[in-house]
Amino acid sequence: MGAYRTLDPLRDFEALKRKYADALREFDERPPEFSPRRKLTAAGAALLYRPDLDDAAEMAAREAREAERRAARDLRERQRQHPLYHTHHRAALLKAWASTGEPHIPPKALHGFTDWVMRHADALEDDIRQHAKTLAKVPMADLAERLGTYADRFAGRDPIERTERNIRRALRAAFRRFNEQAAHILGLVGHQGQRYVSNENKKTRRHQLHQQQLWIEASTVEGPHLPRPLPLASCIRTIEARAAELYALSKGLETYMTTQGRVALFVTLTAPAHFHPNPTNGQSTWDGSSVTDSHEWFTRQWARLRTDLKNHGIRMDGMRVTEPHQDGAEHWHVLIYARPDQIADIKAAIARRFAHSLKAVRFEQGFCSDPENGKASAASYMQKYILKALTLTATNGAPHIGSTDTAAPDLGSMGGGNQDTGPAAPPATGHGTAGAEAADAWRSTWGIRGFQFFGLLYGKQTLWRELRRLNQQPDDPAARRLWRAARGTRAHDFIAALDTDRPDLGTIRETVLTWADPDPATGETQPAGYRAGRILGIEINGQQYMTRPATACQITTDYAAMRDPYDTGHTVIPSGPSGGYRQPLDLDHGPPRRTPRTVAA
Repeated sequence: MGAYRTLDPLRDFEALKRKYADALREFDERPPEFSPRRKLTAAGAALLYRPDLDDAAEMAAREAREAERRAARDLRERQRQHPLYHTHHRAALLKAWASTGEPHIPPKALHGFTDWVMRHADALEDDIRQHAKTLAKVPMADLAERLGTYADRFAGRDPIERTERNIRRALRAAFRRFNEQAAHILGLVGHQGQRYVSNENKKTRRHQLHQQQLWIEASTVEGPHLPRPLPLASCIRTIEARAAELYALSKGLETYMTTQGRVALFVTLTAPAHFHPNPTNGQSTWDGSSVTDSHEWFTRQWARLRTDLKNHGIRMDGMRVTEPHQDGAEHWHVLIYARPDQIADIKAAIARRFAHSLKAVRFEQGFCSDPENGKASAASYMQKYILKALTLTATNGAPHIGSTDTAAPDLGSMGGGNQDTGPAAPPATGHGTAGAEAADAWRSTWGIRGFQFFGLLYGKQTLWRELRRLNQQPDDPAARRLWRAARGTRAHDFIAALDTDRPDLGTIRETVLTWADPDPATGETQPAGYRAGRILGIEINGQQYMTRPATACQITTDYAAMRDPYDTGHTVIPSGPSGGYRQPLDLDHGPPRRTPRTVAA
C-alpha cells in the first residue's frame, strides 16, 4: 500500500489505545527539566503510528521548510533593494514581479537620479519638509551629492537662494519625476493603462491646485501704494486672462503676417521611437530616456533648424505647443508663417532635422476662415491647442475651430498604424476634461512649457503686459506706438510697430544678492554675486518706464482657514512657512535689495 499502512479500526483500536497510553505515561515520567510538559494530541499519536517516519525524514522536511523561508526572505530583500521599491508604485512593482519576474530596467532609465532620490521617492509632504529642513544646513557639496542635477539651481551662473522653500521645490520635482519614470518602466502609462501621466502624479497635481486655490482665498495683499488690503484673488492673472492674451497675440500675428504676404504652415513633430516608453503601435525600442531627454532633443533639433534657415536667409515667425502622447512621450504642434517661395525650403529643412521615420513629421496648409464650412483660420486652429494647454475648453462664444484634429503618430520601431494625438479635442462647453487635466499634470511633472512664440514675438509677452500696466504715455515715438497698441489691445499694430521700428528693448529688474556657503573655519557668509529679481519696469530706446512699485507688497495669509477641521495631519501650503501667519511677497529673495539694473531683453 506504499509507504503508509492503512489503519483498521476494528483490529488495531486496542493496540492504538495501548500506544497512546504508553506515550502519555512516558511524557508524564519525564524529569522536571522538560517542564512545562507537553500533551500528546491525536495528531501526535497518528505520527507515532507511522513506522516510516524517522529522524532523517524529519530533518529533511525541516531543512526544506527553512530553505523556503530563506528563499522568501532573500526575495523580499531583493525587492527592497530594487530601485523602484521606494516609489508610490510599489504595489505595481510587486505585482509585476509575482507575475513575470523581476521587471527589466532599460539602460538609461535611472540616469539623472541619485541613490538618495531613489531611496526617498515615496516621501510624503511631512517627510519632504523634514528633508528640506535638514538639507538647508548641509554644505553645497553634500546637497549636490544627494540631489544630483536637481541641485544645479542652487549653483552655477545664476543660482537661487538655498532656503527650505526652494529645497522643498527641488525635492518635489525630483520625487515626482522619478515616480513618473518608475511608472514608465512598469508600463503603467499608455494606451491600455493610465493615459498621458500616472494617476499618482495626476492626483498630486490636483491636490496642489486645490491647495493653491485655498491659499489664494485665504490671503490678502498690503502695500504702501494700496489704499486698503486687497484680496489676493483680485490681483492674480486667471487662466481665462492668459488664454485671452495668447489668442489676441496669435490672432494679431496672423493678421499682420497675412498683410505681409506670408502664409501659414502647420507642423506636427514627434520624437524618435527610443523616446516612447509604451507606444500604441509597433514594437517598443525604448532605451529608458526620460521626457526631459526627449524635450532636450526637441529643443536642440529646433535650434539647429533655426540656425540652418538663418544661414540661408529664411525667416520664421509663429508659435509652438507641447503635448504628450498617451504613453507620456512628447510631441510638438508648430504654427509657422513664412513667404510662399520659402515654404518648400522650410519643409526640406524640417524633414532633415525631424524626419527620423515616415510619419514623424506632418505638414498642413491652406488655412482659411470659413465657419459655415467648418474651416478655421490658422490662429483659431492653434487656439484649440492653447486651450488644452491651459486646461480650458472652447466656450460657445469662442471662435469656431472646426472638427479636424492634428494627429501625432505614436509609433514604435515598426511605424505605421493608427495615430495618437495626446489629449482628445475638448467638448464645446465646460471648463476642463480628463485629457486636459492629465496633460497639465504631465507638464507640471516634467517642468515643460506648454506654449511659446518664436521669431518676432519671442519674449515680447512681458513687454505687452508691462505696457498695459503703464498709465502715462511715453515720449519716445516708437514707445508711444507700442504703448497705444498694447493699451488698446490692438495686437496687429503692436506687432507692426515691433517689425517696423525695431526698438532697443530691455527689462528693468531689481538686483538680488546671492550668498555662498558659510566659511567652515569662521562660520561667516560672504556674498557670491547678484541675480535678477522681480520685474520693475521696461526700457525702450534707452528710456526707462517703471511699471511696478519699488517696494514689494506683503501677503497676509490666514493659514487656519486653509485647514480641514477633521484633518489632524499636515496641510500643504504652496508658498509660505508652515507656522507663520505673515509672509512677504519676496520672502526668499535674500538680503536687502540693491539699485535696479537693466537686463537686455
